[in-house]
Amino acid sequence: MPGDATRGGYLKRSISAFLGIMRPIYTLPLIRMVTVEPFTWHLRARREAAKLARHDSDIALVFSSYGPSSAHFAAHDVSRSANLPWVAEFRDLWTNNPYMHERHIPLLTRLAQRIEVAVMRSAKLLVGISEPMKSELEAIHHKVVVAIPSGFDPDDYATPVPLTPRFTLTYTGVLYGGRRDPSALFEALTSLQEEYPDILQHFELRFVGGDTETVLSRHISSQRLAHVVTFYPNVPLTESLRMQRESTALLLLSWNDPRDAGTLPAKLFQYLGARRPILATSVYPQGSIASLLSQTGCGIVANEARDIKAVLKTWLEEHGDTGKLRSNFSPDEVAVSEYTWEAQARKLAHEFDVVVSKSNNML
Repeated sequence: MPGDATRGGYLKRSISAFLGIMRPIYTLPLIRMVTVEPFTWHLRARREAAKLARHDSDIALVFSSYGPSSAHFAAHDVSRSANLPWVAEFRDLWTNNPYMHERHIPLLTRLAQRIEVAVMRSAKLLVGISEPMKSELEAIHHKVVVAIPSGFDPDDYATPVPLTPRFTLTYTGVLYGGRRDPSALFEALTSLQEEYPDILQHFELRFVGGDTETVLSRHISSQRLAHVVTFYPNVPLTESLRMQRESTALLLLSWNDPRDAGTLPAKLFQYLGARRPILATSVYPQGSIASLLSQTGCGIVANEARDIKAVLKTWLEEHGDTGKLRSNFSPDEVAVSEYTWEAQARKLAHEFDVVVSKSNNML
């Protein structure tokens, strides 16, 4: 009946409006910790881990990695009940996560920070993924912190993958609601095709997975770039790695803001493993991403449209001439090898040994 349809539409609009009003509340880190993250999972994890510690005398240490935060809750409890030293790792910051900054309400943020500090108080060592994150964790917790980045597994790249015939620039992952912003890239591409009408004839910009199509489709249409941009759905990790390796170059997006200085996304290390040239844009120039690219020689940071345009024009010309890119790509294999998972595991194992040794000396 028409009346039923009208009432149904009104109900949908009312629910949508209510959820929009409540979004600042239900996306708060403290609320997410209880309602979205597997918070109650820590009870079962704590029980099973404590059982292992009781029955295996060789267990010398408890290790947990954030996120979710429930992992640290479980490790905190097991460390105390089993009287074992605890090392806590942060792949991202917890309550000071800059990607959740706009959701913070001061009172609840302070409460969440107090919970974080209280939980982490008994940890013997904290691990961050970058030097800026290390400094921030030291300031929050007044504890010893070491920086050990992520890595890649060379075995994931053992089988050769042929390159795509056309020039393919690929981005894999999410955009965090637009925080990772490719607008300067779009401006550069628009300028290129206006100045050189045929230069993008054999070019494809690929966005794989995440929220990319939802966030970008309107911008791409307005810039008249739909003919060079392709969106792909979420794919398994193995397929994502294959698509990275077959690409002519890889696109890395971050957030050009000092609060993002310590970010080192996992995809950056996948890109290192793929051994493809990296174009990084929307990146804080004094941050960890820029430093790593400079150290390894695996790519370039270009935030302004004119600089991106210059990089792409050179790469497109090189690709047209030889099928290979030479500019802004001279990998230092020794530096790259420092970021394998094996190398990072050795660093972490050394820190474990130090913590266990200190703990034994205190007995």
